[in-house]
Amino acid sequence: MLLKMIFPALLGAIVAADVTNVDDWPSVENDHTKLQIILPESLQIKGGYVHKDALFGYPGYSVGSLETQLIYLNASACEDFPKGNWEPPFALMIDRGDCVFVEKVRRAQHAGARAVVVADNKCLCSDTQCMKETGDNFCETVLPFMNDDESGGDITIPSMLIRKSDADAIKKVISHSNGVSNVMVKFDWGIPSPDGRVEWTMWHSSWDEQSSITLKTTEAIVNALGDRAFFTPRFVAYNGSRVGCDVHDGLDPCGNMCINNGRYCLMDPSPFHDRMAGASGSDVVIENLRRKCIWKIASAEDPGVGKKWWRYVNDFGDECNQKEETFMNKQCAVDIMKKHKIDANAVEKCMQPYGRDVDVVNPMLEADLKEQTALQLLRLPALFVDGVHARGRIDTSGILNMICAGYGVHDPPAIC
Repeated sequence: MLLKMIFPALLGAIVAADVTNVDDWPSVENDHTKLQIILPESLQIKGGYVHKDALFGYPGYSVGSLETQLIYLNASACEDFPKGNWEPPFALMIDRGDCVFVEKVRRAQHAGARAVVVADNKCLCSDTQCMKETGDNFCETVLPFMNDDESGGDITIPSMLIRKSDADAIKKVISHSNGVSNVMVKFDWGIPSPDGRVEWTMWHSSWDEQSSITLKTTEAIVNALGDRAFFTPRFVAYNGSRVGCDVHDGLDPCGNMCINNGRYCLMDPSPFHDRMAGASGSDVVIENLRRKCIWKIASAEDPGVGKKWWRYVNDFGDECNQKEETFMNKQCAVDIMKKHKIDANAVEKCMQPYGRDVDVVNPMLEADLKEQTALQLLRLPALFVDGVHARGRIDTSGILNMICAGYGVHDPPAIC
């Protein structure tokens, strides 16, 4: 689920952001991976090539790095192309345009590529030299993310987008002969390994389908890792006061999308966001808050693991998430808490102050909101491992690979 469905106003502000330094990557997130041309040395850039990792496929966190020859396809890969006599392993460089990113990378994967570099086809507005050389009178202020169009589940290779000026420099030099390229590229997917315990965070929401699926399949990993990993669940909302939802003079513009007088909001989960039927956005915010408090209580028993929390959220998914009527029914949540010996009264006390007409700040929701705003998340679920934002597809395999990479030389657990 892309957060542009949740944060339309914030995304609008991002697109309008001013970009003045061509060496800055004008986006809302920083990548921790590295891309460098090894040969020829004339193409090397200090610190590596600025790039954006795709939000699908599997970055090589488990292998750490990949050094391979780079083949330029000289096409957009929007139609099937014959497999060349390229000597494996190899990465393909493909031009942006004419079809979605997922389609390009899928065709490259079928051709045997180990990785893909997508060459942007527009200059940055701040890159005046690029615009001068191309003669273009159009440009882009923000480089696009390589989003998943929700069909990328079959893609297993990593891919990255590089800016047009860098791609053009590579194209001027690259050549192939007898299946071998004169350009060697290195991809690095490093995870900090400060000690023998990995700290990881997942941003999600109680009604988000992909989040629920991921939580369901991740519980076994959490149990296997035990205290060798420290988990923290975080929850999204949007700041109602920034998008006109705060209540003034008795006017409530967003109604049941929000709680605490329009401060914390989410879109109505009903089909077509029908606010007149079924569960409301405020119901989702309240369940997210409930889960924060259950985590606070459960993790006091087993810090960073919270077995009771995992049992609650996954049973809630099975018993309460199937219909809006049960999702919005507080008794369904209470019954599951009782089942797992979670003190419902303590949870309710922890959740205070909250309510649609409660005109005060909720400290727990406010803390998540501030951090979420700083991160400017673009999708759910969002995974961070030792401070590194996971790229590619977020599922059980991807989570385990990234967490295991975080142990480095510190004797990884048996599940790794």
